[in-house]
Parts: sequence; C-alpha cells; structure tokens
Amino acid sequence: MKPPCFFFFFLFLLFFSWRISAQPICGDFLAMSEKKPPQLEYLDCTEGKDAQLRVWRARYRVAGRYARQVEDYLVKETGMQPLSHVCCIWEPIPINGNRYGYIPHKQWPDGSPESRDTLLTYYEISMGSEESLINQREKWHAIDWFYVDVTFFLESP
Repeated sequence: MKPPCFFFFFLFLLFFSWRISAQPICGDFLAMSEKKPPQLEYLDCTEGKDAQLRVWRARYRVAGRYARQVEDYLVKETGMQPLSHVCCIWEPIPINGNRYGYIPHKQWPDGSPESRDTLLTYYEISMGSEESLINQREKWHAIDWFYVDVTFFLESP
C-alpha cells in the first residue's frame, strides 16, 4: 500500500501540469510556430509592457548579410512592411496604418487542443537595425546586426 502523501503529490502534479499547459510559454515564438527563418538567432524572451499592456517579447538577431532574406520572409509570411531608412536606423514604416507583421496563435481556454472553443490571438512581428549611418540596402552587409521582436500580448485593451 502506498502512503497517502504519494496520492496527494500525484494530484498536485496533475493539477499544476494542466494549469501550465493552459498557458502560453515565453520562449522562441517563431520556432514554436514553425515560422523561424534559419538565419535568425533567438536571444531571449522577457515580460514587459507595450502601450501599458503586459506582453512577452521574444528577441532575435540576424547578421546584416542575411537581413534581406529575413526581411523578405517576414514581409511575405507575416505581412510586415518592408524596412525603410529613418534617421539612423532601418525599420518598418506604417502603410495604411499597419507596420507590423502577424502570425496567428491558437489558444485553448481550457488548456486542451481538443476543445472546440479556440481563441485566435496573434504574435506581432517587427524588425529593425542597430543604429547605423548606412542608408542603402545594398550595403546592409556592413551593418553588424538587425533585430526582430515578436510580441505576445498577455492582456487585451
């Protein structure tokens, strides 16, 4: 006969494993979505604020020599606007009010993929360069790093 504490420990693990699976995980969002270009290096995922809403932000980087390939991929796959040179960085400029790209992310309210009720949320995608005087695309190879931010909103407005 097993001690009763084993039974309670098992129930505890079962309950918390269900609670954990119901929540999204802060991490390499692009790899989890199977939308990560091979040239992109995952750096970290942190909790922060965006327009006073809690978010998780995954940060990536790509060497300047591969930035055009990653930009082309994000424009095609996520709808992000192409990068433009503004002052001393490259960043997407809003066209028709939209500058970011988006990747759909399905959430199941009860934590189970078998649930019929899914909430469709999105990862927001943005790309930009580090500060640089380079203002021609043909010279992107001379920029050390471009960065990609993937933001997951934990709250809604």
